[in-house]
Formats: sequence, C-alpha cells, structure tokens
Amino acid sequence: MGTLPALIAFGVATVVEVGAYYLPVIDNFLSVHAAPAAAVAGVLLTASFLMDSNPLVTWAVAIIAGGGAATLTNAASGTARVASTATTTGIANPALSVVEDVTAVSVSVISIFIPFLGILLVLVASFLIWRMRKKRRAAYS
Repeated sequence: MGTLPALIAFGVATVVEVGAYYLPVIDNFLSVHAAPAAAVAGVLLTASFLMDSNPLVTWAVAIIAGGGAATLTNAASGTARVASTATTTGIANPALSVVEDVTAVSVSVISIFIPFLGILLVLVASFLIWRMRKKRRAAYS
C-alpha cells in the first residue's frame, strides 16, 4: 500500500469516485457495487493494524469491528443516496455528495489533531493542579 503505483491507483480511484458522485446513475451503480468491497477493505485494514496479535483475535476483531464499521457506514451512505434519488430524482445527490465529502475530510482532520488536543488538556490540567497545590501550601504557611 505504500508504493508509488498504489498511491497513483488510489489517487485515480478517488478522483473517479468523487466525479461519479455527481452523476446519479453512476453514483447509484457504484454504491451498490461498493458494499462488498467496503466490507473486505474494512476487514483487511483492521487486520493490518493487529497483525502482532493472536490470529484468532486479529481476524475476529477485524471481521466484527473493521468489516462491521465499514459495512454500516456504507449502508448508511447507500440508504441516504437511495432516499435522495427516490425523493428528488437524483437532483439532490450532488449536494449529498458534498456533505459526505466535507464530513469525511473533517473527521479525518479532527482525528489527526485529537491526540495533540489530549496532550494539551493534560498539560493544562497538570498546570492548574500544580497552581492549586501551590496556593494551598501558601495558605497553610
């Protein structure tokens, strides 16, 4: 997954998929055929992070957590697309695609910054506790 050909393939696939979101017929076709691929990708991606564990645990967690999360996410997206197509004859699908894309980018960016936010909160809490202890010592002296 870390090779240049893989990066190029993923980039092309991303551009094609994002472009296809704006054409309702292709969008629905991709949604239907993406469900099994999403489940397999979720399982393999989760398993790749757990390879140092017991194989039984690795594959059980990968199938349940990775495959389940990917399948549920894909099912929710597919349901929203079908409902949008049925109620607006596909006119609202591009707007729905924009909302999905913005949400995906936002969650990705937030997931990168959450560890730093956690460290910052620990530092702030430590400073406040240190300051309160210092004030108490000064009050009892």
